[in-house]
Amino acid sequence: MAFLAGLGTKPATPKPALGHNLLLGYWRLLHQRIIQYSMLCAYLSALPFSLSISFYPLLLADFGYGEGASASLLALRAFGAIAAGLIAARFVRTGPQTLWPVLCGLAVAAAVGLVPTAEHAVPIGFWMLLVGFGSAP
Repeated sequence: MAFLAGLGTKPATPKPALGHNLLLGYWRLLHQRIIQYSMLCAYLSALPFSLSISFYPLLLADFGYGEGASASLLALRAFGAIAAGLIAARFVRTGPQTLWPVLCGLAVAAAVGLVPTAEHAVPIGFWMLLVGFGSAP
């Protein structure tokens, strides 16, 4: 029935080709500071989670840790994220006026880079906790 109804309608006038302006709307959005900040926050939040699923288990296995120890160390990232969420809840209204989101981003960047530098469980656990803590807000 829909096909028959379509036969009775007039064809739409062809739209002009957009050419190189196809992504112009997105390009304008990328120049807004809030969009850049949002993209950076999304990247910093997603990176530790994806690393904890893909890279960190392999790294810990290479360091000689078993499944139980690796799971405990990776759980510290989640524990840090939960703790940060509870603490950050009180800063929701003051966030844009303070530097704490920037400091959290710097902590994530430093901790992600420092996890592979140590082979002992204590520094790895500390860096994983810091990764989770900094990436949650």
